Amino acid sequence: MKRKVGKRKKRGVVLKLLLGAFVIYSAVNLVKISIDVREKQETLAALNESVERQTVENETMKSAIQKGMTQDEVEKISRDKLDLASPNERVFINIDG
Repeated sequence: MKRKVGKRKKRGVVLKLLLGAFVIYSAVNLVKISIDVREKQETLAALNESVERQTVENETMKSAIQKGMTQDEVEKISRDKLDLASPNERVFINIDG
């Protein structure tokens, strides 16, 4: 009978160790997942803000197209956003920085 009691104690200790390891593993994974969720929420917020800014810019451009643009506005957009130059225009680039 003593052998059975000894085996049961050993089994109980092993089960407790396994249960403890599982609890620690679960806790670590829970922390990792919560950190990942927080990072993804921050990324989502940044992307939503970017989408909102782009939507506003698109609406501005749509209204400009609908009301028509002057030649000066077309040239300004061409220079600023598209880095274009007029024909026969000399462009100087500062290589010093």
